[in-house]
Amino acid sequence: MSVKFADICLITNDVIKLVRFYETLFDVKAEGDKIHSSMNLKGLSLAIYNKSAAINDMEFDFISAGTGLSTIGFNCDEAEIEYERIVALGICEPTKPQLWPWGAKSFRFKDPDGHIIIIRSFSKEE
Repeated sequence: MSVKFADICLITNDVIKLVRFYETLFDVKAEGDKIHSSMNLKGLSLAIYNKSAAINDMEFDFISAGTGLSTIGFNCDEAEIEYERIVALGICEPTKPQLWPWGAKSFRFKDPDGHIIIIRSFSKEE
């Protein structure tokens, strides 16, 4: 198979606002403009696309797209450390980290458009 995962693209009415949020969250610089921007994160490219342009370019009806039943997850070395870093940024209000029965310690928050972001770490003990 020659197909490989490339990116996640968030469709938004305000590319600049969402780009600034993710640039601050991940301490990266996006490339692009108010129509389409992207940034490279470790292991993932995140694209942000203007909703009006996406409707025109892709010919999809984004009015009824999506169910709101998805999350975007990121793994890290220590959830507690990432939690403190993100709280200090003051860009969102994350939940407190919680340890789950499957071994993940995670916390959640929403970006400015309401996408649910999960940051998690796994115990290094085996």
